[in-house]
Amino acid sequence: MGVKVEATLNMRELNADLTILPMHARTMQKPLTLHPALPELCKIDYPAAYSFFKYAEADGLERGDFLLFERIDATNVGVMIARGDIRRKFDLYAITKALRRMADLDLHNKYSIAFPALGFYENDGIDVKNVYKMVKRFLGDGKKPVYFVLNY
Repeated sequence: MGVKVEATLNMRELNADLTILPMHARTMQKPLTLHPALPELCKIDYPAAYSFFKYAEADGLERGDFLLFERIDATNVGVMIARGDIRRKFDLYAITKALRRMADLDLHNKYSIAFPALGFYENDGIDVKNVYKMVKRFLGDGKKPVYFVLNY
């Protein structure tokens, strides 16, 4: 079906079957305050998924890990560990590893996916074009649409 750039709707408004949240392996005392979009996305839109992520984080997560929470917060939520620490920039290696796992799970044939356009915000510290290329490479050949959401 391909990868479509979504510039108008945000992750919640898109109503995709699977929403991907970009998270980190290790947190600080107030981890979400350092990113413009994550506090609302995690604590208001997907609180149960964020709670399960925090539980998994206590057991230890690595860059590139992917967690799938099905039928939670009125949708399916995937958590991609896209960087090692909230204070660091997003990591293309970690994103690629998570995308490979998503492709191995065949998620792009089961669900329409809302994927955050990492790199869209200046403090993401990664080139949005490189992220788009990786999303297209790993998820672009599925039966369901993948939305590359600029306003996440």
